[in-house]
Amino acid sequence: MEEDIKSDSTLGDDWVRESGSSPLETARDAEAHLSEGLSDIENEVEQLALDGRRQLPQIKHFLVERYRRTWPKYLGTHNKPSIPHEFIYDGEDVDVIRDECGKLAERNGMGASEARELEKVVGLFCEREECRFEVEWMSVLEMLIPFLSSLDFVYNAFCAITTKYLPRSTAKGAICYHLMHLILQYHDPALSTHLTSHKLNCYDFAYPCFSSLFVRVIDRGTLYSIWDKYFEKGDPFLLFTMLLVFMINCSEQLVKMDDNEKMVDLVLSSMRLVSENDVEDLLEVSGHFLSTTPPSVKQDFQRVLFGSRLVNVRQVDVADLLALPVDPRDLVRLTTDENSNALEPGFGFFIIDARPHGDYTAGHLEGSYNLDSSLFVEAPERYKIALSSLDAYRNASRRNHHLLFLGSGREECDLYLNMVVANFLQQSRKHVALVQGALHQLLVSNLERLEGHCAQRCKECEVDRVEGNMETPSSRKPSWMTGVSNLFGAVKASAPALTEKVLNLAQSSRAAEAHVATSERHGKRYRNERSVFTLSDSDSEPDNVIAVLTGSPNTAQPRKLSEILAQDDILEHFEGVEVLSDGRNQKTVNCYLALTRTHIHVLHQTDKVDEVITQSRHAYGSVLRVSSKKKLPEMITFKFGYTTDDGEYKETCLQRFVLPRAGDCVKAIKMNIVNLQPSLLM
Repeated sequence: MEEDIKSDSTLGDDWVRESGSSPLETARDAEAHLSEGLSDIENEVEQLALDGRRQLPQIKHFLVERYRRTWPKYLGTHNKPSIPHEFIYDGEDVDVIRDECGKLAERNGMGASEARELEKVVGLFCEREECRFEVEWMSVLEMLIPFLSSLDFVYNAFCAITTKYLPRSTAKGAICYHLMHLILQYHDPALSTHLTSHKLNCYDFAYPCFSSLFVRVIDRGTLYSIWDKYFEKGDPFLLFTMLLVFMINCSEQLVKMDDNEKMVDLVLSSMRLVSENDVEDLLEVSGHFLSTTPPSVKQDFQRVLFGSRLVNVRQVDVADLLALPVDPRDLVRLTTDENSNALEPGFGFFIIDARPHGDYTAGHLEGSYNLDSSLFVEAPERYKIALSSLDAYRNASRRNHHLLFLGSGREECDLYLNMVVANFLQQSRKHVALVQGALHQLLVSNLERLEGHCAQRCKECEVDRVEGNMETPSSRKPSWMTGVSNLFGAVKASAPALTEKVLNLAQSSRAAEAHVATSERHGKRYRNERSVFTLSDSDSEPDNVIAVLTGSPNTAQPRKLSEILAQDDILEHFEGVEVLSDGRNQKTVNCYLALTRTHIHVLHQTDKVDEVITQSRHAYGSVLRVSSKKKLPEMITFKFGYTTDDGEYKETCLQRFVLPRAGDCVKAIKMNIVNLQPSLLM
């Protein structure tokens, strides 16, 4: 058991949450302490700027040795590969890396040999991650200079920090800033509204923090202590709530200010005031805010924000989200008694069902409160009465529960839901979130969880019945054939030769052997766990090919196909077409699947002969499912994603191809996965 440590924090004990006050109030109380001496700090910063030299990383020798022992455990870098002694980086960024490492060595009074060591660290990282150099990394590398006596320690720590704790992209407009806006709006909507009204976004406050883990704004001696606690806790999302603490500390002053530059300076200056004695309090308050943020935020954005550059993740558009999103699956877990302790949230949800009253009475989640969102526009006075009743009920029974809005999940039925949510935010109501998707569909096999459910009056059940009637045995085959006809029509327009081959294969009366062995059909698992990678020949996949997801616009440079296929690391390649759709329109693109030892590369043919662009790249470890159809084994569907810490499987990408050699392609992918992880067959 850890011994109790008395805090000498200059912020005082009131910075830690007390039972008699809210966390935001205690955090704001601390701002009064933080503001003391602000002008002195600013003068010191100006003097440092005039001097033109950054402070050297200052850390006591015993702390260096302690971190050298503990950080590999925190960062998970034990037994990681070391830097080859003879390694010399010769990538396209070699000159930039050499220049930046030379500047870093000069600033810290180091010689040419140390500069070359730093070049090795950055160069090997770029080579292994197959990524371009980013100058922001130099701040992290500078913090690791005191550990340079062990180059392997520096390299492995650098890799772990930049992949586990630094967001993949910190450029303006990156997802991390949009998510920070949603988190700030969730905990302090008044401040969020004030900043938005002044056209200030979270990038202005967060960039110095997110791009360097606070290296640019917090004293180095203090920052080593923060990093130590941060790595020990192992939760990268503390980065968001640490910034949140500083912004809320300054909230009362910020809402009174109109000068954008001064608002940014106020927040950054408050960071410079933090001392080593404040670190425990900072991490405690940050941890509290994180525990009172919906857990689905971490589950949904973990792989999008953090991780290796080798992992191909389809970007999520969060810029247009009105409120913090909550996955309906998490809502089910949070409202199920047997799973109530699994996530251990630091709060409860007050669920507001915004459907019409008739839909609500036909089936709703137990404990939810009905607020008909259509009244907001169609009957404003009745809406005000309903809202007053809601507030009275909530204040009497669930005052501290967070507000979670729930609709039907169908756009045509949720026209007014967003208006109501926006109105709540305009009123500066804290802790407002919105369920994304259809809850009824998630519970379709267990509808007894819905209180008062009546299938005859339930509109969602009616929709399911209509869709089910459309899939009767007599109509299923024509419907499927219509979809395939559309597919082949699109294929024919873009790839006549391949279409003819596929049509001949599909219409042949011979019994074509499927690309999945009989023993492996129907979702047989070949890992000793849930079906993370499944080879299936069932017809359980959706027949309607227009359901294929499309990727984000590709900006890759065209390359010669012959040169790519001639590379030593290309083991096999397969020609075909990729089926793309936005849900309304569909098209196909001539493509090649090029397989290496570790990745699947999807190459799209351009209008020029022998010219392709890289549309996507997927590590074999991201393959969740590969499936085909008995009726058309040449069409295969890939589902890519990842596994959360809770064992959940999150799908991030779906791609569908028509390949004449589909069977050979899938077998090759399976063998490559097994070669990477032989234990899968044990």
